[in-house]
Amino acid sequence: MVDIKDVPRDRTLPYLGAAADGEAMRERLAPHFGSTVAILQIKVERFTYKPGRNARVTYKLKLRDRTSGAKVRHAMHGRMESQAGAAALHKKMARRAWQQPAYGPALLYMPEMGLVLWGFPNDPKLEGIEPVTQPERLRDAVAGIPALLAYTAGAIDSTIVKYVPGKRLVMKHKLTSPAGDSVVLYSKTFSHDRGGAIFAVMRALWERGREDATALATPEPVASLDGGRTLLLRGLPGTAAIATLQPEVLARGMTQAGAGIARVHTSGVDGLEPWSAAHELENFLGVTSMLQRYDPELAPSIERLRALAERRLSMIEALDPVSIHGAFRFTQLLTYRDRLALVDFDGFRQGHPMCDVGSFAAHVHYLHAKGELADRERDTALEIFLDAYRNHAPWGTPPAALGWYTGVILVAKHVQKMVKRLKDDGDTKMRTMLAVAEELLAGRA
Repeated sequence: MVDIKDVPRDRTLPYLGAAADGEAMRERLAPHFGSTVAILQIKVERFTYKPGRNARVTYKLKLRDRTSGAKVRHAMHGRMESQAGAAALHKKMARRAWQQPAYGPALLYMPEMGLVLWGFPNDPKLEGIEPVTQPERLRDAVAGIPALLAYTAGAIDSTIVKYVPGKRLVMKHKLTSPAGDSVVLYSKTFSHDRGGAIFAVMRALWERGREDATALATPEPVASLDGGRTLLLRGLPGTAAIATLQPEVLARGMTQAGAGIARVHTSGVDGLEPWSAAHELENFLGVTSMLQRYDPELAPSIERLRALAERRLSMIEALDPVSIHGAFRFTQLLTYRDRLALVDFDGFRQGHPMCDVGSFAAHVHYLHAKGELADRERDTALEIFLDAYRNHAPWGTPPAALGWYTGVILVAKHVQKMVKRLKDDGDTKMRTMLAVAEELLAGRA
């Protein structure tokens, strides 16, 4: 859930503030759900904003069915553009067939706001979610998996865990057999068709993790469905690994993280989509352009960062591509039976190992900028993590590559959150991270 404190005035999106306000949207959406449904509450689940261009929003709704008295949950997501842009988008979307949700509209156009909304499970870019959003379709899908055969005739209870419209959907499914036994599965549906390759990587890492105490634990991959767009995984109970930042367990957590990602890099798995420094630079340049639109006063700092990133790109030490996570940070980890577990594989690719090491280091700097880590804790966490990685990766941590990837990712992944997600006190945190990124890209940190 996001907590938006300060919504900027945007002449292209004059109703941006209303879209970011759950209570305001509750009043606006109520007439579209009919008299038999009461909207009890709306919370903003996700919110991304591009100044002067568009905004994307996901709502979590709590409803009451006045006929049955039941309280149910629902999700809607949408895109806000200029009124002309939203009208064109709606015209295009109205030509498509949509699945009618149990409550509310499948497609809703609010012209006065420049907002087009879809009711879950409709998503114009995330195809193939029907097998995991409809119990009968899921029952058919697991019928061909011998280990789950006993559950195909029982009950299925499904809930949304994480939904990023247009990109991925994670759902939790509890399957209960007629005998009363139960199993928990997670489904991950992607907007791309690289799931088959990701499944192979997960399977290899899971097998290896059972025998290697220094490897990251992973959930057991059960099946790849719909041509690789959906993966089924066994549930892996655990708690958020952010707790490993507490002083009493920091050393152990950082050691496990460093050794664990080194094990991923040395796994020998290949066949994944290539990801290069040029891809990271492209993301970085796109974000810096957005930052300048948001605040022209950032121009001098942005120009220095661009020049450093482009000039020092050629100084990155070349290494053979390895299997990389692509977004390795605390939020991708769980603590599971005194080990760290890696649960998110959406971005697995083939690339430079410092992409992952830099991503983890950038997240540590982000937590420091947010005030969640003191100076000493940040420095200690990075030192232990990098030492552990060097002890398990034969190529170590080449300094030019590590500094470049950390600085570029800090801007492209974390500074952009301050604008796109309207983070509280974002300007102060943004400037703190931009200064750190400049030090890293200049080779001074």
